[in-house]
Amino acid sequence: MIGRCFVLSQDLAIRDELDGGEWKFCEGRPQGHEQFGFCQQGTAAAFSPDSHYLLFGAPGTYNWKGLLFVTNIDSSDPDQLVYKTLDPADRLPGPAGDLALNSYLGFSIDSGKGLVRAEELSFVAGAPRANHKGAVVILRKDSASRLVPEVML
Repeated sequence: MIGRCFVLSQDLAIRDELDGGEWKFCEGRPQGHEQFGFCQQGTAAAFSPDSHYLLFGAPGTYNWKGLLFVTNIDSSDPDQLVYKTLDPADRLPGPAGDLALNSYLGFSIDSGKGLVRAEELSFVAGAPRANHKGAVVILRKDSASRLVPEVML
């Protein structure tokens, strides 16, 4: 139940050398419900407007808290940008709060420029079960190549 995504050519064939082939960032990671055992990668997937990044939602990770995974399409490093809610000791300062278990972060995802700052790319992830009413998290890439939450609606 970990999930995987395929990027297909225009003729719907898988060509690893051209399209990247399979994208399966949950495979080979710690299993079990408290980590990646019910990953559900690919419940949502999107390209950034400039087609530079590929975004994946994985709402089943970390007791269904979920996560957003963003990778540079041209990179050989498959773990470039991963956002999951942080442990209390690692919490970053900022206006965004945290999500509870069973929030399903990554159930829907998108990206766009100008959402928070003009001409800056933001990543958006939906968490339909957060706090019993749902939430939308807007994230940005910081200078350390991390995804940092800016706004939680």
